[in-house]
Amino acid sequence: MHRLIIIAITTTALGLAGCGDKEKKTAAEDSTCPTQAEVEAAITKHITTNVWSPGERDIWKITAVDSFTFSPIETGDIINKQVEYGAEPRPVCPVRLTYSYKTHHSDGRVDTEERGANQTHLFYPDSFHSWTFKTD
Repeated sequence: MHRLIIIAITTTALGLAGCGDKEKKTAAEDSTCPTQAEVEAAITKHITTNVWSPGERDIWKITAVDSFTFSPIETGDIINKQVEYGAEPRPVCPVRLTYSYKTHHSDGRVDTEERGANQTHLFYPDSFHSWTFKTD
């Protein structure tokens, strides 16, 4: 009886351990640089969740951030660069582009923010296999 339980537990554990072996390939793993759409998605997410987080929107009385426009991306050669504090250098894809978006204020004012000129964005897959970036 105990042997059956041990075999069942071992079989289950081996089956669960094998779950991590099946890798889900994403665009970030299949290519060396992000596509135009992936760059736009990463930058839009960064601006709407980090730059204009709910707290920042409340402080600055911003009611919406929208109307993103992007120039075509220009990608450079893959380089090794330290992008996280204390981490080893890793392969990153340099990307240049310009982009703009609108911020809507609670008083009705609408400002257009323009970014990216004279900047290089270093794109790399994060631990969840999504593209993320640092600005160089």
